[in-house]
Amino acid sequence: MRRGFTLIELIVVIIIVGILAAVGMTQYTKVV
Repeated sequence: MRRGFTLIELIVVIIIVGILAAVGMTQYTKVV
């Protein structure tokens, strides 16, 4: 395994983080 991210891995990580952020924001706004 070489170190570093490929473009595809980077995109996947960004998508996952975006989904988690969106879910977290909706849950947070529901609580507040």
